[in-house]
Amino acid sequence: MIGYFVGYLIENFASGDSESKGERKSGGKYYQGIPDFDSSLLVLMASVMKADGRVLRIELEVAKEFLLQNFGEEKSRQMLLRLREFLKQDIALQPVCRSMEANLAYGARIQLLRFLFQMACSDGDMTDVEVVLIEKIARYMGINVSDYQQIKNQFKNAYQSGNYQNFGATSSKENYSTLELDPNCTDEELKKQYRKLAMKYHPDRMANMPEVAKNEANFTFAKINAAYESIKKERGLN
Repeated sequence: MIGYFVGYLIENFASGDSESKGERKSGGKYYQGIPDFDSSLLVLMASVMKADGRVLRIELEVAKEFLLQNFGEEKSRQMLLRLREFLKQDIALQPVCRSMEANLAYGARIQLLRFLFQMACSDGDMTDVEVVLIEKIARYMGINVSDYQQIKNQFKNAYQSGNYQNFGATSSKENYSTLELDPNCTDEELKKQYRKLAMKYHPDRMANMPEVAKNEANFTFAKINAAYESIKKERGLN
């Protein structure tokens, strides 16, 4: 789900011209203004990858595959080069995370947190220093302590059981269940049901609702988008 979720994140991130706002400053340290989504994502990826004092080949391969899946061959190549640059830089995390908090719905930040845990597990060794760093990122992004603890415990249990590589992935059956559809539905029924659910849970419709209700709707909206994109790819739909 997280792989397909990036498209939703990008669409809902109020990015600006990072270069004009001073994306870098002297000394190579990152951030002087609000960074764009691509830069923010790469900074967070880099911070987790090098948290334990080493960057293994497997981590770069995971990052490369993730970028290729979500951004296409040409852009992913450029982003991978930028990622390598960020790995060498002293990165200021707090302003980047605050930008994410300001520009992403709560449900989107929850999914981003899940992805960072997956990055930490990619080399087969989720260290304490990586967990501490992700906790700091979660705090900076405004993630509730209870939500962070729940996600951390889920990954900890999955890691200890050896199932961390597939943690967070959803099956085809689960995707249809999310959309409240039978797997034998037609393409037209799929599109119609997606539009119906997307309209029902769209964040814009929750403006006057309590914060708890808005957070739940944002998370559900994200799951709906991810499930729909996954089924579309499975069926070869545009």
